[in-house]
Amino acid sequence: FVTSQKGNSKLIVQGYFFTKHSANNDGKSFWRCEKRTCTARVHTKDDEIVHAVATHNHTVTHGQVEVERARAGMK
Repeated sequence: FVTSQKGNSKLIVQGYFFTKHSANNDGKSFWRCEKRTCTARVHTKDDEIVHAVATHNHTVTHGQVEVERARAGMK
């Protein structure tokens, strides 16, 4: 996980970034790819991936993980 510029959590899976879409009361969270045109989704429970939905329709932006981690470390 990294923190976004707005202070929200971002999930990183295989170099792709996901933003939290929703959560329910039993600890399950639903994440969607940060690229809005992408249909990839991930479900987590207690910070563990329990289900991945669809595949990405775009490539990984190389180096973006390091940039986001550096940005979060500056705050």
